[in-house]
Amino acid sequence: MKIWLTGVFALSVYCAACQAGGQVNYLNIQGNTVVFSTDESKLPPSPACVVSAQQDKWAVSLQSEAGRAVYALLITALSGKLPIDVTSAQDCADADGIERPETLSLTQTNADTQGAAKPLQLYKGDGETYLGRIVNTESWQYLYLSPNNPYRFLGYNPPAINPYLYFEQTDCKGTAKLLTHNSSTPFFSENFNGGKLFNTTTNGRNVNRQSLLKTETGECSNTTPIWGALYDLDLEYEHPLCGRSPCIIKEG
Repeated sequence: MKIWLTGVFALSVYCAACQAGGQVNYLNIQGNTVVFSTDESKLPPSPACVVSAQQDKWAVSLQSEAGRAVYALLITALSGKLPIDVTSAQDCADADGIERPETLSLTQTNADTQGAAKPLQLYKGDGETYLGRIVNTESWQYLYLSPNNPYRFLGYNPPAINPYLYFEQTDCKGTAKLLTHNSSTPFFSENFNGGKLFNTTTNGRNVNRQSLLKTETGECSNTTPIWGALYDLDLEYEHPLCGRSPCIIKEG
């Protein structure tokens, strides 16, 4: 079963058109850009903008919801050791000298003892309340079939992963804030807010940010003070479908 990421990233139907595949073997955040590579070589040709030292890399900006969705998909692939397929946008629009991906797909390879793929089921954030069977994903949305609505597919947009939270004080003390505001998609990190969903608000002001928290690892780093706008967080955000925690995907 393939989980497709589409939207700003156009849908690629045939894997034969993929420029690269395999498991993620490199993932790094450079400023507001995610750089990654896979353990299989790219298929030529690469665009002329690619420099030889970055031939095996891909780069996508975190300043868009599409880029943050890509980052979430990469984290899923890396943690689950799942292969991905990547096609090229044939440009270096998000990072100088590094190829930009146009489409990514995550391949579900787990199978049961009969050799058939296990279906994926969607539950509320409590892990107990059943919502339905996932049948596909489109535009960062899981389409699922609810037992209470046999007439059409319903949709669930998973939360985004923002790689950094910022603080006015050193050592990540005080109140966490974000550079973005008024996001249409809530955020989630196992290392922040007790693993509960949170979102940005329109309340912001210019401050000196002096430390940041890497949400993937929970690591805090002090930084050179940087003056700029930071926005308050809604730490009590409740998703209309999932509740306070992200919806949960289970096999079987």
